Amino acid sequence: MKKIITRRLIDFNLPQFNLTMKLTTLLFLISVFNIQASSYSQNTKITLKLKSVKVMTVLESIESLTEFKFLGNENIIDKTRIVSVNVKNKRVDAILNELFDNSNIDYNLIGKQVVLFENKSTV
Repeated sequence: MKKIITRRLIDFNLPQFNLTMKLTTLLFLISVFNIQASSYSQNTKITLKLKSVKVMTVLESIESLTEFKFLGNENIIDKTRIVSVNVKNKRVDAILNELFDNSNIDYNLIGKQVVLFENKSTV
């Protein structure tokens, strides 16, 4: 009889986690990690000082200074185009906006990847 009473007291004090609580906790953790991942692209600021370099050199510099990786067809980029970039503590998307301002290239930031594509509307 003594064992039964002890076992019931132990079982009574332990919290019971039902499926709803487990799923709620899992979804909460996933959403927290998702918010952290998406904020990287919005908050990453870099300093670049490049004078008379090719566009590909600027993209390689951004890749080396950040965790961003560029994806896309290299043939759409004008590799002979010479640019100068002098920015201090500026977001990557603002740098890319200036870099591709008067070109037919557009981009999408997806996490830590920058997808380059040809913008058909400006061609």
